[in-house]
Amino acid sequence: MVSFNMKRDLPNQLRPTKFIPFDLRSRWPIRLPHCYPIFTEWSGPRPALSFGGKKFLNYRGTPVFAEIYVLRLLQEQGWDGVWISSLGRKLFRDVPTDTNVSNGVTLPYERHAMLNKVAWSSGGCFDVFAWRGDDVLFCACKRHKTDALRDAQLRWIDVALDGGLGANNLLVAEWDVRSSLVEGCDFHLVAC
Repeated sequence: MVSFNMKRDLPNQLRPTKFIPFDLRSRWPIRLPHCYPIFTEWSGPRPALSFGGKKFLNYRGTPVFAEIYVLRLLQEQGWDGVWISSLGRKLFRDVPTDTNVSNGVTLPYERHAMLNKVAWSSGGCFDVFAWRGDDVLFCACKRHKTDALRDAQLRWIDVALDGGLGANNLLVAEWDVRSSLVEGCDFHLVAC
């Protein structure tokens, strides 16, 4: 697995500002990279399909979930990727458009093999799977101060590390929102 430079190769909003230690059951503690982007909340009509009430964010005039927002930021930096939905292990590049989640995508064989190796082997896979050339990134999207890594995700980290990933291939994006009434760009960073 190629190791990339998070400070150079990720968009500003997703560059780690903290490395938080986590104790894993099967190995030494790991220091997981964390970033703290602030997004603008969607203020337009709420789309019908919200996956149980997920918050909609305003990405350049389009309502998206945090996972899709993070994916868009990575795509702007030359990455490709998908949101790995826990709903039926569907993969998306956009917010699902109907209850049949018919806009799910499939991956090239090489990327699908990576998911089979680390993502599908246990529950708790991180939300966004992205790649650029040989670089690979799994990103967990957590609402700041209201969401945290679950035990299943900590177990998944062990599986991912056993599958050849390093801490540099994992990122936790602890996002929050600001009011859409605030003028300016769709995001900024907050120091926590």
